[in-house]
Amino acid sequence: MCHEVGHTLGFQHNMKASSEYPADKIHDKDFVHQMGHTPSIMDYSRFNYVAQPEDHIDPEDLIPRIGPYDIWATHWGYAPIPGAQTADDEKATLNKWSREQDDKPYLRFSTANSAGSDPGDETEAVGDADAVKSTALGMKNLQRVAKMLMSATAYKDGETYEDLAEVYGRMLSQWQLEMGHVAQIVGGFNSQEKVVGQEGRIFVLVPKIRQEEAVKYLVDNAFTTPLWVLDPEILRRIEAVGAIDRIHNAQRSVMTALLNSARFSRLIEEEAIDGSAAYSPTEFLATVRKGIWKELDAPQVKVDAYRRTLQHTYLDLVNAKVNPPATAAAAAFPQAPEGGRGGRGGASASTDEKPMYRAELRALAVSVNAAIPKAADHETKAHLEGVRDEIAKILDPKFLPPAPTAAAAGGGRGGIW
Repeated sequence: MCHEVGHTLGFQHNMKASSEYPADKIHDKDFVHQMGHTPSIMDYSRFNYVAQPEDHIDPEDLIPRIGPYDIWATHWGYAPIPGAQTADDEKATLNKWSREQDDKPYLRFSTANSAGSDPGDETEAVGDADAVKSTALGMKNLQRVAKMLMSATAYKDGETYEDLAEVYGRMLSQWQLEMGHVAQIVGGFNSQEKVVGQEGRIFVLVPKIRQEEAVKYLVDNAFTTPLWVLDPEILRRIEAVGAIDRIHNAQRSVMTALLNSARFSRLIEEEAIDGSAAYSPTEFLATVRKGIWKELDAPQVKVDAYRRTLQHTYLDLVNAKVNPPATAAAAAFPQAPEGGRGGRGGASASTDEKPMYRAELRALAVSVNAAIPKAADHETKAHLEGVRDEIAKILDPKFLPPAPTAAAAGGGRGGIW
């Protein structure tokens, strides 16, 4: 109700608010009691998923409420300014009030023209001043929740398991959401709205080390199968089949966000402008590839069903970069309007995207070919051989896999591979 009243007062959503408290304070009992876990009710920061049981935060402090930003913004918009007869007369005072944001980050609002680049300007986020740390704590809570689903939904004899299926699906959706917040760090800018006379830049690179940390977290947690989700006692009560698809859909969403073309374009431009201070797009792509295909380096290569699906998702997404449909390719490189320059802050695909992904596929092909003789089982060998042919097809859409020879049919080595 308070959020909707805020709209009637003229306030827009302030999704940046939840990133303006230090991440460690979000599970500090005294701080949260005094300040809330987000400084604005106009954010979508619906419940404190970072807080841990040992923090002993009062349950009524786990949901958002009117915060310091809301009080300050109401004052800025509605407080009378004595002696001001016109809007211009008010400007000096309003600008003075606005500059309180320099020393009090929790009074800041979403930055104009950020074009989705600020990882702190995220919907449904908590503690996104450090999304890696906050998501790690959120995962601890989800793992606790996973153990409670059966007892929490089995509250009446004779009922179906529809509630169990519903809550299980929502748990996976929350996993996907929180992992997505980590992906936003890559190619990101920390931003603050400023006007002439205020020191500093509006957009400041997220430090390279934080971007590297985010990719490592996703490789180790989002792209490694979350086995704690796969409880047979739940799965065998809600469906005959579907667990692999559930994990696949959640992981695909995170991977799609991470490999977003606008994000890659920012990485290219950041390196061009900021040099070694930027996170190298080459390093980014190589880290993702090696993480998703880490089995290939083992002495014996075994890829299970979940990881096989994940790896095919990677190939699907890369194929879309290398061989985009004609309509997608045209949309990625819009024509500038007559008279010269295109629009501000363009998010079109970089011309470097296709050749750099092709280079990744070539590197992957070398690893796959080396791994095939090390396959530990028939499923893995068939998977890797299929991957080998799929990479060739992506690199050359006219490619046809070699027909099996008599030697190959008999178990010997045959064909050009």
